[in-house]
Amino acid sequence: MYLWSHRDSLWLILLLGLLLPVTRAEGNVTVLPAAFLHDLLERYGDNEVLLLHQLKALLNRLDVGVGNAKMPTDPSTANLSKCYSSSELFAVHNLNNNSRIDAAAFRHICPTILQQLESGACAAENQENEEDEDNLLLKPTPSE
Repeated sequence: MYLWSHRDSLWLILLLGLLLPVTRAEGNVTVLPAAFLHDLLERYGDNEVLLLHQLKALLNRLDVGVGNAKMPTDPSTANLSKCYSSSELFAVHNLNNNSRIDAAAFRHICPTILQQLESGACAAENQENEEDEDNLLLKPTPSE
């Protein structure tokens, strides 16, 4: 006889949350929570799997992963207020060029992306990158 554990109950709640629709109060629009993940994986990946360069494209679109911070050798001393480069973020999650990021792996990476967005750590570096890009556009072309 199998007895339900607290962990089993949490998994059931999580699965129900993924399967039950969400309805907006002001309309009859119903969206499944998994639809948001599916949309990102379809737009940036192939067959609902992201390769590392596709994840990097998404990070670039979000202005995350543009930093030059160096990962400390001791993770307990990590400064999460720094803007980490995409390579450093990939290293945190043990990803390499052969990695395939499926829905489960993407859910694992999302808190890292959200933390970098919420902290604003990359905002100053993004501003500098945008200014550099603007300056490049202002330079005369060789034909001018």
